[in-house]
Amino acid sequence: MPDGPLFYPPTLITNVQTTSTVVQEEIFGPVIAAMSFRTAKEAIALANNTRYGLAASVWTESMPLAMECALSIKAGTVWVNAHNLFDAAAGFGGYVVQHMSLTLLVASSLRSHCTKLWLRF
Repeated sequence: MPDGPLFYPPTLITNVQTTSTVVQEEIFGPVIAAMSFRTAKEAIALANNTRYGLAASVWTESMPLAMECALSIKAGTVWVNAHNLFDAAAGFGGYVVQHMSLTLLVASSLRSHCTKLWLRF
């Protein structure tokens, strides 16, 4: 083990392509890869271009647009203007590649499985 605290600072990665490793693979840590888009349809396609589909969040001022996007994103949970809010009584699961046990799910960082969309039209 390294000496000293184990800390990775929050990191924003930009200028990435859909084929970039940071876009396609899970990153366990406070890291986000940001990509630009011009239309809601393009944003939905980017969000769905992943092997993972545990959770997503849509951020926008337009509730009709938020609902259209939320219904089109292939994820087990989609939040609107919020993220990582769970009701203990609600079921949960992924859409594409999922962890095989609850233990693995709880042990892994939910943020690494999430796709976030910021929509402003």
